[in-house]
Amino acid sequence: MEKPSILKVLNSVKTPIVYTPELNKITGSVTATILLQHLLFLWYQNNQKAFYKYKMPNKQDKGRSLCDELGFSRREFDTALARISTKVDRLNQPVETCVKHSVDFTRKTWYYINEPVMQKLVGNVYVEHEVVMPDKVIPDKTPYELLHENEAFLEQCRMQIKGNYKILIELQKYSDHVIFKGTDAKTHKQHMSGFRNWLRNHMRMNLSSTGERKMIM
Repeated sequence: MEKPSILKVLNSVKTPIVYTPELNKITGSVTATILLQHLLFLWYQNNQKAFYKYKMPNKQDKGRSLCDELGFSRREFDTALARISTKVDRLNQPVETCVKHSVDFTRKTWYYINEPVMQKLVGNVYVEHEVVMPDKVIPDKTPYELLHENEAFLEQCRMQIKGNYKILIELQKYSDHVIFKGTDAKTHKQHMSGFRNWLRNHMRMNLSSTGERKMIM
């Protein structure tokens, strides 16, 4: 089965005006992203062929201009277009931007989506987005396996405990408790917070062999 084009996926939303914030990494601004996605929408509406569209309202054009459709001023449009498109004499000229545009002798501006370049740039953004997902859940490890080598964290916990408790033994108890309860998979940071809370509550309810009540500072 053929893998769908990432550009077709972006165009799957049938609202004429769409905005994908992640694309700001490519365009550098919100208005440029909105313009890029609108041009992409028009590109697919025209069967992935070059199309013309007036920037401002024009008596020669029965349809709406780009500024009308997007609610842009002339200045906003020009600034946004400069971020995503290269003006060329002929649309077959190679460029390194997502879009290229050319003005013909009738003053019509033709737009062409540079699919190979845009595929690469958009693909890089989404690959980066997936890789940098913060604090990823690791469901195959127990809380003990996740935390027992974090010496700085465990030493900090040990220093907060009053009494003769061995921190690794308490960590194993917490880990067994979590596994027994069958709670949903948590992140490393969530288990650190959970272990602190477990210590705080557990120590307040237990006495040492000398009768001293354990407390968390």
